[in-house]
Amino acid sequence: MPIFEYQCQQCQHRFEVLQRVRQETPSPPTCPRCGSQEVQRLISRFHSNAWSTFLDRLESSLDRPPV
Repeated sequence: MPIFEYQCQQCQHRFEVLQRVRQETPSPPTCPRCGSQEVQRLISRFHSNAWSTFLDRLESSLDRPPV
């Protein structure tokens, strides 16, 4: 399940919510600080460690003696 970020329009608190991808019309989450449902979904940054995994594998293959 992806994590979505929201910001409350009443108190400006930012929070995260786990939501199902296939949920067609999800009800808006409630702000955990003030209880308001006036929230705006934010655009989240995507993070992947695929590049570091690739570099780790490359480095370990260079450390091995040739066969």
